[in-house]
Amino acid sequence: MSRARIVWLLAPVMMIAIAACGGGGSTRTPLVAGASVAIATSIPATASPPTPTPAPIPPKPSSISGYASAIADYLTASQHGPIACPDALFVAWGMPLVSTANGCRLANTDGDPADEIVAVLSIEGTPSTAASGGQFEIAVFDQTSGRWTASYQSPLINVVPTTRTQPLDVLIDAGDLTGDGKGALAYKTSICGASTCADTVHIFRGTDAGYVSLTPPDGITM
Repeated sequence: MSRARIVWLLAPVMMIAIAACGGGGSTRTPLVAGASVAIATSIPATASPPTPTPAPIPPKPSSISGYASAIADYLTASQHGPIACPDALFVAWGMPLVSTANGCRLANTDGDPADEIVAVLSIEGTPSTAASGGQFEIAVFDQTSGRWTASYQSPLINVVPTTRTQPLDVLIDAGDLTGDGKGALAYKTSICGASTCADTVHIFRGTDAGYVSLTPPDGITM
C-alpha cells in the first residue's frame, strides 16, 4: 500500500481526534460536559494561619530584684515561634544602658541541647536618669516543659563609671567557650579609680545542680 493511500485513509480519524481535543477552533469543547467545573471546585481553598497575638508586656517591677521573674512569665506567655530576646519588653521598660545588640544573647549555656536566653538587666528607668549611676545583673532564662524560669541571676553589679551614658558592654560571650562541647557564659564587671579602670571576668557553666563558677570567686581581674 502506497504512503499516499495510508495518509488518505487516516485523514478522517485525525480530523475527529483534533475536533475532540479542541484543535482547529478558538473554543475548546470538553470531552465530558461539566468535567472542568468539577475539577476546579474539588480543590479546597487554603486558609491563612491566624496571626499570633503578642503577650501583653507586664508592668516594670519597682525593684530590679523582680525583673527576672516578670520576664520569665512574659516569655512563657509569648510562646508562638522560635525563642527570641524580649526586645519589645526591654524598650517598654526603658533600660537605656542595655541595647538589643549587646544586652541579649541566644546560646546554650548548660548541658541540654536547647539554647537559653542570656540577658543584661539594668535598673535605669529613662534616658534622662542614665547618667545617675545604677545597677545591673546578668540573667539566664531556661525553658523546661513549656515554662520559662530564671535559672541564673548574677549578684547586683554597680554601673561603673556612675556617669556612664553608653550601653553596657558587659556580656562577653555565651556558648561552648571552653571547647569541650558544654555551654557557659562570660561577663565582666569594672572597678574604676581616679584615672583607670580594672575589668574582672566571670565565667559560669550550667550543670544539673545549677550554675557553677569556672573562675575564682572574685573572678579574673584584668
